[in-house]
Parts: sequence; C-alpha cells; structure tokens
Amino acid sequence: IFLTADSPLLTLFARECETEVIPSISFLQSFTERWKTDLLVGELSAVPQLKQIRQTPNLKKVPLLVVHDDFSETELPEEFYLERNTALVNKCVAGEEKFIRHVLGKCDRKSSLKTGCFVKKAIIQMNRKLSEKNIRPSVSEKIGISEDYLSKIFYRETGIKFWDYLMTIRLEKARKLTETTVLPFSEIAGRCGFTDDSHLSNCFRKKFGYPPGQLRKV
Repeated sequence: IFLTADSPLLTLFARECETEVIPSISFLQSFTERWKTDLLVGELSAVPQLKQIRQTPNLKKVPLLVVHDDFSETELPEEFYLERNTALVNKCVAGEEKFIRHVLGKCDRKSSLKTGCFVKKAIIQMNRKLSEKNIRPSVSEKIGISEDYLSKIFYRETGIKFWDYLMTIRLEKARKLTETTVLPFSEIAGRCGFTDDSHLSNCFRKKFGYPPGQLRKV
C-alpha cells in the first residue's frame, strides 16, 4: 500500500505485484480488513502517524518504508529508530533495481531490532556528512559501532553496499546542484564528497552516461 502517489517505487512495484494507493491513513483499516498487506510505503509525513498505523490490527507488524529526497535535516523520534519494522531510503536509491528486489524479498521477514536501528541512523548520518570524503569512520563512530560491522549490517538490511548507497546519494546531490545553481564544479565536488571536479565528472559519467557539464549546456 502506498500512502503517497508521488513515489518512484509505485510504478516499479506495480510491475511486480499488486499495489494500491490510498489518500489518507484513515482509509487503512477498511482496506486492510479486505486485503493482506505486505508493505507500506510513505513519505516523511507517515512517521508521525506511525502510532496510528500500528493501532490498525492488521498492520501491527507490516513493514513501513519511508522514502525521502534528502534526510540531512531530518529529525526523527527515537521510537521510530527502535521500531522493528520500519526502514528509510533516499528516493534516488529507492528506484535502484537491486533495492527493489531486496525489499520484495524481505517483505515477510523480521529484522534485528538493533541492526535496524543502526542502519536507519547510519542513513541519516550519511545524508548529513555527505561532504566528508572518508565518511565511514565518522558515521560508525557517531552511531557507536565498528566500520566493518556497519558495512555488514548495512548490506544485509538494504541489499546495497554502504559505498554504493553513498555514491548514489552523492551523485544525486551533485546532479541537483548542477541543475539548480551556478556553482563551479570544484565546489559542487567538495560539497558532495568528491576529491575534485575530475573525480566528480568521471563518476557522474559512469552513472548517467554524460558529464555534469552537459546538464548546463541544455
């Protein structure tokens, strides 16, 4: 069930399984009385409604996936981190084929409470520390676990390696800054954690098939 129609996952999930979009939380109870729900997908606005969602009898243990563009300024209540069946993902990552496959395969499984909490906090910190070039040590220190353990549980919980996730959100940030500002590419590279503008250009071309400068020519 999608709690929003504005999600890159909607079309992708519709290709693989039966999906529904509801206009508000108030429709959940009547809908779930008739249909078995494996996954809820929503924006940040769904987080304050989590308690109400869990009060719906058939949704007490259904995973809630929160999709958002940028979590760098996001403040979440501690109970969300501790909630067993919740997950976060950047919108640019949500459309990745390997993430879709991972989520579909995990719908009926339960994740470790501690692991889920660490990974959610790691995603928030990755968004906040995007300009740091060697980001994994500071993220792992911030959430209180080792770097190797962070990488291990991150892949287990998201289906995507820590560095691949990081590169995806770095490139998305760079793409948006290229399109919406006149900042020099050297500054964009610095803001997004790349060594220099050449490093940015090489990674950008590999991901999108063209250099970032082409966006501004258009």
